[in-house]
Formats: sequence, C-alpha cells, structure tokens
Amino acid sequence: MVPFHPWGRTSILDDRIIADLGPQCKRQFSITPYSARLRSRIEPPGAFGSPTRLLVSTPEGYIPDLNLRSLLIIVLTALPLGAQEPPPVTVLFLGDSITAGYGLANPDRAFPGLLQARSDSLGYHATLVNAGLSGETSSGGLRRIDWLLRRPIDILVLELGANDGLRGVSLDLTKQNLLDIVKKSKAAYPHLRVIIAGMQVPPNLGETYAARFRQMFPDIARETETDLIPFLLEHVGGHPDLNLADGKHPNVEGHRIIAETVWPILERHLRDLSDPSP
Repeated sequence: MVPFHPWGRTSILDDRIIADLGPQCKRQFSITPYSARLRSRIEPPGAFGSPTRLLVSTPEGYIPDLNLRSLLIIVLTALPLGAQEPPPVTVLFLGDSITAGYGLANPDRAFPGLLQARSDSLGYHATLVNAGLSGETSSGGLRRIDWLLRRPIDILVLELGANDGLRGVSLDLTKQNLLDIVKKSKAAYPHLRVIIAGMQVPPNLGETYAARFRQMFPDIARETETDLIPFLLEHVGGHPDLNLADGKHPNVEGHRIIAETVWPILERHLRDLSDPSP
C-alpha cells in the first residue's frame, strides 16, 4: 500500500489537491475516498503529462472521483500519521566564494556538499542548500535574503563579510548588514537556528581594522543569541598546500578540513531537529 503524502505545501482547488513540490514541479492528485477502511495507491502519471491520481480501493476495486469532504475524512481518519514522512531539515548556506567552492572542478566538493554527504551517510533527513556566490558581500547577501527565505529553512549558516574586509568596507556597515540578515531570517522563521561563520582579514588595512573585524563576528553572535564558528578557515588559512594558487581559496583538501570544523555544531542542530521528543 502506498500512503498519501502531501509533499511540500498543499492547496485545495475544487475536488483536487495540488501538492507543490517546488518552483519547477507540481503534482496533482485526484482523490477517490470511499470509507475509512479503504486502501490507497498512487497511479503514475499518464502520457503527455496527465495528472498523477491517488486511487482509493474497496474490496470491489478502485473507485474514482468522489467529493472533497470524503477526501478530508480519509486523510484525517484513515491514514496513519506515522505513514507521512516528515519534511527534511533544510540548511541554507549563505556565503561567498568559499561557500560556493570557487576554483573547484566539482562544486559538490565544497564544504556544504561534503556536509551533505556526511549527513546522508549518518541517516539524517536533511537538505543542505548552497547559496554561495563568488564575490558576494554582506550588502549583496542582504539584498538576496528575502528571495532565499521564500523557501522555508530550519538552519542558516551565514558566511559573509570577508569580501567587505578585503575591500576596506566600513565595519559598521558590514555588521549592520549581517545583523539585518539574521533578523530578517528569524522574523520569517522564529524557530530558525543560526550559525555565524567567523572570518579574519590580513593586517594590510591596519592592526586596528583587522582586530575589529575579527571581533565583529563574536559580537554579532552574542547580540543575536546565535552560534559562532570562531574562524571558518581554522587550520586552512595561510597554508599553501590547502589552498589554490591564489592563496585565498581552499582546495579540495582545505574544504575537507572546513567541513570538519563546521560539522560538530551543525550535527548538534541536525540531531536536535531530528529528535521527535520535546
């Protein structure tokens, strides 16, 4: 028996349920309930895109097209709640070229992709979304965040600010942008978990600027009551063998080490969100 799963958001139109699977795909179910003891199966789509049909059976066979009220009775009373798979924990990585995997032949070898592989191998039901963009600044991230938040998220890993620092952007502006990203995200999803990825800049802009830049990330984490990775590039930054020829972007081995740095704090949240107990 194949139970009915309302993937994604669902909406009701006439006697149909439309299950929104994302921006590029919708699945439409014509439901045929009969009684609370019926069994159901999903009939695959027919030729030329005809809709998938969820058919409900009686001992006499599969019966088509009864009304919406009967559908709701079936969904609410006939199908066990345990049969419905919970949605995955969604993790959004909002970052710059480091998150994007700049210079790697396969972007999946960047640390978010490595973390997805580890999450999968350990059985976590999680989707890790890489929204890294090379050259991204805190201002660019703030401009993008509303669009990114159209998809519900459970965890935000915020890795921005390094390009601001390399360009000598006002630290007050960078800090406010990052604070606004966190505030917008939490306003959209009040139970959101946020992880701030701390960064550092070389002292060529002055020791005072570099020190203030380094301290900015702990300050943001404290003010927003979020988690902090003190330095995302710990054990990677400044090591030529772990970076590309430009000396700024991690190579495959460097990303593996970054993934090791991020994993303990990310796994704690995945474990908490995957645990059905209060």
